[in-house]
Amino acid sequence: MKKFLIIFTIIDIIVIGVLVYFFIIKKENKHLPDDVFNDNITNLSLDKVKEEYSKEEYFIDENYERYLKYRNKNNVTIKEAITCVNSRIDYEFYTNVVDTDLSKGNLILVNKYNKLSENYVPDLVTMGSDYSRSGLKMQKEAYEHFKDMVDGAKEAGYTIYNISSYRSYSTQNNLYNNYAKRDGQKKADTYSARPGYSEHQTGLASDINTVQDSFEYTKEYKWLKDNSYKYGFILRYPKGKEYITGYQFEPWHYRYVGLDVAKYIYEHDITYEEYYEYFVKNKV
Repeated sequence: MKKFLIIFTIIDIIVIGVLVYFFIIKKENKHLPDDVFNDNITNLSLDKVKEEYSKEEYFIDENYERYLKYRNKNNVTIKEAITCVNSRIDYEFYTNVVDTDLSKGNLILVNKYNKLSENYVPDLVTMGSDYSRSGLKMQKEAYEHFKDMVDGAKEAGYTIYNISSYRSYSTQNNLYNNYAKRDGQKKADTYSARPGYSEHQTGLASDINTVQDSFEYTKEYKWLKDNSYKYGFILRYPKGKEYITGYQFEPWHYRYVGLDVAKYIYEHDITYEEYYEYFVKNKV
């Protein structure tokens, strides 16, 4: 009987220990990813967990809790969680919207979380007929670099030109409403921006040659993909990044961000959302 009581007591201690672990330790750290809680939990401090995150490129300290919560809800790596949270896609599109920070100049971000006012109009110039369809306008600095890009393409044997650049809030409103009426809002949101959320209102974006998916298979697209960064432009909505940008792949849509920024984005194969959060907003 005495031996039985000793064994029973040992079992009680083990059970109590397990209960304490799950209902106290894990509860207190509910935002930690499930895979943190393993047999080595007693040797893994919260500081160690954060250290693992902070080793990743583009880690932002103030986003740490959101990284943890995102991994709790999604089966992703730490790197993927950082990419997604920095791009704000831990929120639904068109929620938690903020006004675009106009103090960033040519590096302003306009997307499904950053909105321009109805009255916003950039510093515009009318584009020449050698570079664009008649009468279209573009932000002044972006246009100077766009002309250089067109000339550079011509020297290489390619013809590129602008078919859509600046669009007013009103113009975008009409376009989007027509698309939504035709295809439904859910479908329209995959290829058209709601008014105030369009990069075209910044005057920094350009649709080049066509808005047909077939442009991807042209020699002009290949040249742009490999050379646009040399003129300060980036492919704004690349293939494979739709979950970040919120838009389908648009091989024709390029955005001016400046020479150094365009080069970095090109060489590191990241979206402008990722670059902006880490280097512009976070000021790294």
